[in-house]
Amino acid sequence: MHAVLGMELSKAKAYLADRGYRVTEKEVRSKKGVPGNQARVIRVRETAADSVELCYAVFKTNVL
Repeated sequence: MHAVLGMELSKAKAYLADRGYRVTEKEVRSKKGVPGNQARVIRVRETAADSVELCYAVFKTNVL
């Protein structure tokens, strides 16, 4: 399940759903609130035998 760490949120959700998991998501943020444009999985938590919660943060990935 930790294979999705660092993965884009939409891809991680699809990956786990294809393997039979029900996926919920939760956004987490730093206190500084860095603006970003790409949601990435930073934590995976199994909530039941077939359910997973993905915690994600939005990172700035476009370099100027």
